[in-house]
Amino acid sequence: MRTYFLSSTPPSYCIDALLGWEHRRIPWPLPIDIATFNKEAIQQHIVPKLPTAVAEEMTRMNKEIAKKLQAVATFSGASRDKKTNMFITIQRDFHWDVARNGDSPRPNTNEEVTATSEIGLTPMQSISTIPMTPLKDTKRAFVCITGQFERLALRSKIRRFFRPILKSGWDIDVALVLSGGESAFTNKGFGNLKPEAMDTFFEKIEDAVAALQAANVTVVSPHSEEDGGLYDRLENPKVHQQYLIHLYEAQHFMRTFDQQMDRAENHPRIYESYQRCLFYAEKQIESATTAALAQNNDLPEDQKPTLETFYDVYFRMRDDIGFKDVLPKPVLASLLEPPLGSVLVTGCRGWGGMNDRFAAVSPNVARTYFQRPYEIFTSGENLKDHIVNNPESFLLYSFVTAGIQVFAHRRFKGVMRFFKEPKTKQAQIYGEDLAREWCFKEPLNHTDHLLGLYGWNIP
Repeated sequence: MRTYFLSSTPPSYCIDALLGWEHRRIPWPLPIDIATFNKEAIQQHIVPKLPTAVAEEMTRMNKEIAKKLQAVATFSGASRDKKTNMFITIQRDFHWDVARNGDSPRPNTNEEVTATSEIGLTPMQSISTIPMTPLKDTKRAFVCITGQFERLALRSKIRRFFRPILKSGWDIDVALVLSGGESAFTNKGFGNLKPEAMDTFFEKIEDAVAALQAANVTVVSPHSEEDGGLYDRLENPKVHQQYLIHLYEAQHFMRTFDQQMDRAENHPRIYESYQRCLFYAEKQIESATTAALAQNNDLPEDQKPTLETFYDVYFRMRDDIGFKDVLPKPVLASLLEPPLGSVLVTGCRGWGGMNDRFAAVSPNVARTYFQRPYEIFTSGENLKDHIVNNPESFLLYSFVTAGIQVFAHRRFKGVMRFFKEPKTKQAQIYGEDLAREWCFKEPLNHTDHLLGLYGWNIP
């Protein structure tokens, strides 16, 4: 645990040190007194450094905390100033900095401390090591929808996800990475279905493209089947033998070996589609680079568009998912700005790993995110025993071992699966999803929005 001292801090240094907590001194404390609500000071020193939703939440909390502290405090204005000066002296002159072995080095600037995520879960780095995205007039999101065209549910994606992002001033590029042919399901058995008027399916890929374009979304993949809008499903994918054995050993009581073999063959098809997402993103970046060089042939290397700078966030979502409700603004704000080096997912239905229905990806790890899972299958990389036993734990293992932090957003819920009812061709919600989402419990406070999804030790 890390404790950051601002200008007003409880006198618990010795206790914290004995507990092994890490103290990080700040060379120039922010002029914010938590016991006094000063909206002007917050607007000046806090708001410019945080996303709007986070700054609003901190302002609300400061107001509540100040009221409670003043109700029980015994300090006067003069004594408060003395205590503040005492804490500043301890930090600045005596360099109080308690840290356990292996902890990251203490920060150098206030800017470094504030260059964190909504709740401070970004790894502590020197501010100079963080790749800074050039200021843009408009932010840009890349969304890749993977799966099978026959299962593509699009309307709720548009109304409940794309439109709120567009309204917040972002541009959206969408790649439809969908295979043709008859639908194939890794998990069969749909339970009780419920009609969902918010979604429909399409007969032709051109209709899906038109629906996205009508919503002011740019489709960067081919617009018709003739142009390659649908690809042929991967034939005879390489099966990772260790992965197959782990699946069977973990679920032999509910699936036969042949059934697990079918699943183990289908999973690399899914992960191969991730790499197709990367292809379309890089194609857009290549076009942007060509356009930039046409305007300035001497464009410096560090100003050329890259995977890390061209898009501000990457999303991948399954073909068959939809959103039960419009995402709350604080949740959407978190998804649009995942912490550096991280992937954000819903905290529901993780099954000992990470939910694979939807992911928000930090640009600096986008390449690894899209490439890593399929590379494990093709290389036959050894998997650690007793960790990988289903697709969810495999994905989590893939990213964690590549140095990506995977966080579950506890308040990101309602990511539902839709199914085309064979007779009516209408969208149905899986009854199992409606019965129970299998989510983490509600957080106790604002610091628990994101939850690290791995507790095992990997050498």
